[in-house]
Amino acid sequence: MEQIFSAENTFDRATTWFISDLHIGHGNVLRFEEGLHNFTDIKEHDHAIAKNWHETVGPEDHVFFLGDLAMERTKFKHIRENLGKFGKLPGKVHWIIGNHDLHIDKTWLHNLSEVMDIVEFTNYKEIMIKDDSDWGFKRFVLFHYPLYEWNGKYRGAYHLYGHSHAHVHPLAGTMSACACITGYKPVNADWMIDKIEELKCKLETQSSE
Repeated sequence: MEQIFSAENTFDRATTWFISDLHIGHGNVLRFEEGLHNFTDIKEHDHAIAKNWHETVGPEDHVFFLGDLAMERTKFKHIRENLGKFGKLPGKVHWIIGNHDLHIDKTWLHNLSEVMDIVEFTNYKEIMIKDDSDWGFKRFVLFHYPLYEWNGKYRGAYHLYGHSHAHVHPLAGTMSACACITGYKPVNADWMIDKIEELKCKLETQSSE
C-alpha cells in the first residue's frame, strides 16, 4: 500500500498546482461553461490554457491534473498542435483519471509525452502540502468526482475534484479544480485553501440564517 506520509507524497505550497477538465478540442465545453469565459471557439480556449500553463508552472513544479484531457474522438494531432502550441507544458504531471480518459492507453501516454511530462496516471491520490501547522502539512484528497466523504474529512483534510465544470458543490472542505473555475490556468494550494475557506464561511452563514 502507498505510504501517504512519505517524502514522495509531500509537496511545497509554492510549486504545487491543480487543474482539471481541460477538454481540449471539445467544442461543447464552451456551452457547458457559458458565462465563465469569453472564448469564441475551442482553439482559442485550448491556446489560453496552454499559454496560462506556461506562464504559471515552473519546469520542476508538480501539477495535479484531476482528469478529462479530451474526448475519445479528439485526435492527438489537435492536442499536439493546440495544447502544445507553445511547446511542451512545463512541470511534472500527476494525472488523476477522469471519465473521459478511459481511452488513454500506453500508445496515448507515449504520444502525450511530446506535450507533457506525465509522472503518474492513477484513479485516486492523497498528498500532503507543507504548512506551518503543528503537523507540518495539510492532507489533500484528489479524485475526479466530488466526494461526500473522504479520508481525513473530520480531521481537517481537504478534497479537490473535477468533473462538474461550472458547478461548485456546496460541500465544506472541498473545491473544484475545473479549468473554468480556476480561470483556465493551474492554481496553487494557497488559492485552493482560500476558496475552500471562503466556501466554508458561506455555508456557515447560510446555515445560521
